[in-house]
Amino acid sequence: MSSVWVIILAITLALLGWTWKLARSLGERRARLVGLEQSLVNLLADRQEVGITSAALLEKQKLVEKSVETGADVAEAVHNKVAGGTFDILDSIPATEGISRFARGLHDGIAGTSYSKVRSSNKSIGGLARVLMKLKDDLP
Repeated sequence: MSSVWVIILAITLALLGWTWKLARSLGERRARLVGLEQSLVNLLADRQEVGITSAALLEKQKLVEKSVETGADVAEAVHNKVAGGTFDILDSIPATEGISRFARGLHDGIAGTSYSKVRSSNKSIGGLARVLMKLKDDLP
């Protein structure tokens, strides 16, 4: 195996490892979001005691949901810019162009799916929060 192919393989494996680590990290963050869901349930149960109105709580929930969405958008944009620059360099080298395009496609698919999961989890938890607030208001 020529040294160029060894370098290409090493770069590809490093990119795959980094992408896998990112995906795993996003999974851990999703688990934390589930923990936040339980905290929200507890907050809803206690809100009468601390005098938080439904409207105020709903506004805070919307702010948190928008913040997570914006954070995911910014993180994805920065991630794509950094990764894109790296792949552009590899694409410009004739010996690495083919494998670079393959690795870029794989990377972009995994990264896009990961950020999409963050957004969908955020929307799901936000929707659940709104339903729980509505149910709480409807209870005697």
